[in-house]
Amino acid sequence: MLDTVFDIILQRINNLRNSVEVVSKFANTLWVVVADDEETMKLVFKQDGKLMISRKGTVSEGHYEPLLVANSIVITINGESRLYNHVYTDEGLMFLQLDDGESSPFVMINNNLLKGRSPKEYLQEAYVEPQKAKELKATLALTYFTSAWKGTNRVKIYRSQTSNRYFAYHNEEILKQGKYTFENNPTSILVIKELGEIEMFYTIQHYKQKDGSELVIHSKPVDGIINGCKAFVNDAPAPDGRYRLSWLKSVNVKSGVVTD
Repeated sequence: MLDTVFDIILQRINNLRNSVEVVSKFANTLWVVVADDEETMKLVFKQDGKLMISRKGTVSEGHYEPLLVANSIVITINGESRLYNHVYTDEGLMFLQLDDGESSPFVMINNNLLKGRSPKEYLQEAYVEPQKAKELKATLALTYFTSAWKGTNRVKIYRSQTSNRYFAYHNEEILKQGKYTFENNPTSILVIKELGEIEMFYTIQHYKQKDGSELVIHSKPVDGIINGCKAFVNDAPAPDGRYRLSWLKSVNVKSGVVTD
């Protein structure tokens, strides 16, 4: 996965930062070193050139020296010095590559960005999934369908022109996998799968019946109550039959879904 992330970063910063000067910018910050998708150690670059290393809670000290002319940095750990070059940064990431012409770059992540996630989870969410979504958007020919509900433009729904699939974006980025409710529309529920694909999107509607029971329908936020909407009574699929929605309107339910 690191190779994929590295390629994505390169695409973003070809004409931007490529200097060890960023080390001074990120000094006194806890960095998580990741190799082969797993955390290996944590580093703190201090302003005075000292380096603090933590491996599974055991702390030791080292040194570092930026070589601005060579666009490299010398890192000394346990008395052994190594030269790293090709320093790439993107927001809270830094890539360092051993100056041997063979080793793959490793990534350092600003610990503040993890927020309880593993490095692998963070890289997956922040870089790999958005890139896949970008490629998917072109492959599926996604076009704007509607906002989440009338009056908002923050959550936008896109429909694929090549398949019967829908995807949700928030501020032009894919929604992360999970279940969403909305402050100004609390009866609407949005369930998102991987890469922002919509698994379910419905509005909860309640209808009192003559026998005192209550019919609950998961209506479509855009189309309303149509064939295929799920129907429930007492938190279970509604028994087959006809149910009253209003004085003039009723619907037929079969196997827990609306059929007309």
